[in-house]
Amino acid sequence: MRPNRTLGLVDRLGLARYTVLLTAIGVGASSAICALTYWLIGFDPMSTPISLVLPVLCPLLIIPPMVVRGTKAAMKLREQQDYIAAQNDALERSLIEKERIISLVGHDLRGHLNLVMGFAQLISRQADGIPTERLVDYANEIHQAGKKTNEVLTDLLNWSRARRGQLTAGQQSSPFAEVLTDVIEDLESDAARKEISIKIFSPIPEDAVDPVVSASALRNILSNAIKFSHPGDEIDIEIQRNDDEIRVRITDNGIGMNQEQLARLRGGQLVSSTEGTSGEAGTGLGLAICRDVIEAQGGRLEIESTLGRGTTVTMTLPSQG
Repeated sequence: MRPNRTLGLVDRLGLARYTVLLTAIGVGASSAICALTYWLIGFDPMSTPISLVLPVLCPLLIIPPMVVRGTKAAMKLREQQDYIAAQNDALERSLIEKERIISLVGHDLRGHLNLVMGFAQLISRQADGIPTERLVDYANEIHQAGKKTNEVLTDLLNWSRARRGQLTAGQQSSPFAEVLTDVIEDLESDAARKEISIKIFSPIPEDAVDPVVSASALRNILSNAIKFSHPGDEIDIEIQRNDDEIRVRITDNGIGMNQEQLARLRGGQLVSSTEGTSGEAGTGLGLAICRDVIEAQGGRLEIESTLGRGTTVTMTLPSQG
């Protein structure tokens, strides 16, 4: 019997019943062979009573231990094969995910660098004929592109450290109000271009938080909210302090997500990048990065969304007092 069929039969019957079945077959076969042999040689088994016991006794003593050892060895081998197959599948998914991340991030960074190189080339070729105020605008554009590039790289480094368990909490400390204010100010120009207002509906606690993780999470969540909100919309921020936690609820009325996208995000998977309401590009990594870095710090990320009606992202951060 082939190993796969044998293990399939063991799965259906159980090891004990399978052993009994093989033992019964062995006893029957042994008894039949002995009976045929005795008949052919003209032997009278009644003259030697032990000749009646041996055909039954030998299979009973030999078959069960052999079956149990062999089956357990086969089952262990199958477990190892299943483990190796699972590891191979996980490795393959990891490689596909990394290739996708490299592609997405490379595309995003190339866009920022193209902007920097374009303005730099324009200034180098026409510096004498460009008005000072225009040069200032170009410099601001270059600065913003460089800043966004740095943010992407910082997020990726923190994400990598979080996945390796090396992103520890409490290394730095800043007032949450200061972190939130800085993030909103950084995104003010993006919101202004779409005439989107960001409103805070509760007092901001003065508790200290890890500024790196908090700023990264807030920036990604608010950037997504701006990206997927319609021009003229409003983004609402509600903040609660519970025990040793700060709970931040960010709600937009944008395009929302379908159930498949929501399920992938909740399952820790990446989602395909979607253009914003004004054609904004992105990597599709923002919420995945947020989830991992927040959870690495002992926090939580919850996402609720309805297609066509908007998204609410709630982040819970541990307070440092």
